Amino acid sequence: MRPVVRRLSIMLIGVVVAVLAGAGTADAATHTDLLRSTPGRSATLYAAPITVTLTFDRPLLPDAWVTVRDNTGRSWQLGRATVRGATVAQRTSLYAGEGRYVVSYHARTWDGHRIDGRFTYRVKSV
Repeated sequence: MRPVVRRLSIMLIGVVVAVLAGAGTADAATHTDLLRSTPGRSATLYAAPITVTLTFDRPLLPDAWVTVRDNTGRSWQLGRATVRGATVAQRTSLYAGEGRYVVSYHARTWDGHRIDGRFTYRVKSV
């Protein structure tokens, strides 16, 4: 192979590798993460929370939802979730008793990425 063709081939391979590597990085960079929640994952509380709050690393569309269910599947959320920027807040009933609760959530970012997840917390008497 002539030196010029060989150099061009090597440069072309380098460009293709760089583009492919960048494509994976761009996808990972657009992934939205749950930064924190109140109550936290696997937290133990001594009273039922009045609000479950989820904070993400990007602003969200206003159609997010959050459910809070006990071991029997009974729902304890009140009304609809409210979205302010990257935070979703869901009011919950003060009458939720002792036990394990599952928080499930769904939200979308302004660029269309879906965020679905769940975590648990426990309410225990003092």
